[in-house]
Amino acid sequence: MLKTLLFCSILISVTNVYSLGYYPPIGAYSQAVGGIGLFNNNAFSAHHNTSLIPNCKKPQFGLSLQNKFAIQSFNQSALCVTIPYKKSGYGFKYFSNSYGVLNDQIIGLQFAQKVHPLLSIGLSFNHHRFAIQNYGSSQSQTMEFSLTSQLSEFIQTAFVVSNPFSSKINPMNEERLSKTIRFGLKYKLNKKVNLLSELEKNANFNPNFKIGADYQSHPHLQWRVGISTLQPSFNFGLGYLYKKCQFEFASSIHQTLGISNTLSFIFEFGNK
Repeated sequence: MLKTLLFCSILISVTNVYSLGYYPPIGAYSQAVGGIGLFNNNAFSAHHNTSLIPNCKKPQFGLSLQNKFAIQSFNQSALCVTIPYKKSGYGFKYFSNSYGVLNDQIIGLQFAQKVHPLLSIGLSFNHHRFAIQNYGSSQSQTMEFSLTSQLSEFIQTAFVVSNPFSSKINPMNEERLSKTIRFGLKYKLNKKVNLLSELEKNANFNPNFKIGADYQSHPHLQWRVGISTLQPSFNFGLGYLYKKCQFEFASSIHQTLGISNTLSFIFEFGNK
């Protein structure tokens, strides 16, 4: 009985930590621009914004690794695959977040459809597993709806609702995964510079406002920078394109907790 109660209390704590970053940045690009993920037009759109998958020109594979605050046991990893097909798109993602003895994992399948040349929608179905070493695990299922619109040549907007039905995480009580809504705006300043913004509202926390920018200094090299407000941090990074491979790096500096570093790799299948 004591073991069960302890497991439930720890699981509630994990849920609170997880709901804070229900959509933690995956991939160095998102990390570098302040955690903005709504405009990741690559393999990591399988995690951040499913409706972007039809915009990917070819199938892509992405791998992301992150160490949090230079703590050896605090790591995040993700594997994503996107397959565009005509006006549709399909995706797969695996995500793992480790906090020492605590671990949460997501396996998800995505489908997206371009319903208009300037509008696409997406659905994602996810299976979550939360585990505490030597105490057990709990599982839950969620879904997500996403929409991306190209308002003009220079302006793109995106909207995502994650876990709209607040799925239960613990069958023994009413503890639930929180609902998250994200809205973003991308403005193409010129051929080399994009300005990004995103507002994220988790049901359990204050709004998180993020702003970022990327700069294409060379056809193969891009620089990124961004900030976020909920967990104040300064972020920066770069991406280098070599043939069909994209190598990316990002750092996030938190004034209290320290530095988190992210490495990611994207490979595009097919001929250029």
